[in-house]
Amino acid sequence: MIEHFQENRIDASKIFIIDAISPRTQRAGNAVFIGSPKELTNISITTTSTLKKLKTAKVLIFDSISTLLVYNKFEVVKDFVSFITKEMKNLKVTFVMNVIKEMTDEKTVAELSAFVDEIVETE
Repeated sequence: MIEHFQENRIDASKIFIIDAISPRTQRAGNAVFIGSPKELTNISITTTSTLKKLKTAKVLIFDSISTLLVYNKFEVVKDFVSFITKEMKNLKVTFVMNVIKEMTDEKTVAELSAFVDEIVETE
């Protein structure tokens, strides 16, 4: 993803990425890899603490909320999204949630949309 940004002349130093699928916890540049999408508390703590340290990060891309819904109950994911959205607003970080349309029903997308300022559909 970072390579794509660089190819399109987007300053990747201001983008922070969390990957909740990779098999181990590690950090590489402005990306953190969380071992499991079931660990929402760990994801929240890692995200907020890392962003507080990374003064240059202005955007958080979360890929993907749909994956969290595979491993967690909707209400738990909804609470997570509510919490992380508030934290990002407090930190003045733009929060981008990726939702895979084919994996997520319209009702779920509609409910999660309540936490966002704008919806952008991409292919």
